Amino acid sequence: MKKICVFLTVLFAVVSLSAENGGRIVYSAVGLLPVKYLELPGPDADVRIMRLNLIAGCHKSMYGLDLAVLGGWTRGDSAGILLSGGYNVCLGECYGLQLASVNFTEGAHCGLQIGAVNMTWGLRGMQIGAVNATSDGAGWQIGLYNMAESFSGIQLGLINMNIGSPLMMMPLLNVWF
Repeated sequence: MKKICVFLTVLFAVVSLSAENGGRIVYSAVGLLPVKYLELPGPDADVRIMRLNLIAGCHKSMYGLDLAVLGGWTRGDSAGILLSGGYNVCLGECYGLQLASVNFTEGAHCGLQIGAVNMTWGLRGMQIGAVNATSDGAGWQIGLYNMAESFSGIQLGLINMNIGSPLMMMPLLNVWF
């Protein structure tokens, strides 16, 4: 317990603010809940290097390592490694690894999503999970149910749907380039 308290104290002390393009950049952040007064700094900050969400956290953007017990929410872009026991949500574009039970990227996701459910509007990379969905993309989908509107790549799973290909639905393997 003492080591955890020392770690959190040092982490709070490392939090530094500076200005870039009129916004706040924070080099580490600690969040208890995605509530304005339970996060250091507040949800309008751009976080660089590391964000530790003791339960869940929400910030404007996240670049670096994002660790969460329940979940991490980013209202803008994110890049790096996003690890959570529950969910990772990125409302902008995401670059890197998302690892959680549920991963959602509203913009394009370039990299790897691993979880029970993975969703993105545009995939450039790989999704590994029970349910994988993308509107368009290129790469790999590995899971029980893989769905895409327009996908160039390999789908490996029990049910594979690629609406933009001549073989819209294939069991086990669907390849379209």
